[in-house]
Amino acid sequence: MLLSIVVDMNRATEIEREVEWASLKPRSSEWKAAWKAMAEEMGDQDFEAFDEESGEVWQYMGSYKRGQAWAHEFRHRNHPRTSARIVLSVRATKGWQPSATF
Repeated sequence: MLLSIVVDMNRATEIEREVEWASLKPRSSEWKAAWKAMAEEMGDQDFEAFDEESGEVWQYMGSYKRGQAWAHEFRHRNHPRTSARIVLSVRATKGWQPSATF
């Protein structure tokens, strides 16, 4: 478990909480499902969303436990449709559990 500092913008305070992080095994069925869910959520035609100006693409950042369920986090530093940084979490497949955590 890692300690995560979360900023609550509504209260302008920091909330400390423990977050359990894990990493997906590349090319596993959950890896493929997570990337597909991210692309569908964003409406991207592919899993990269390559930005020609910056060369940025989607990156998998890790998986974390949210309540009793797991989620996978992705970021894009300069999405070509928005020209903005995006951090997106998608739900893990129901029942997925990590085989190893970092």
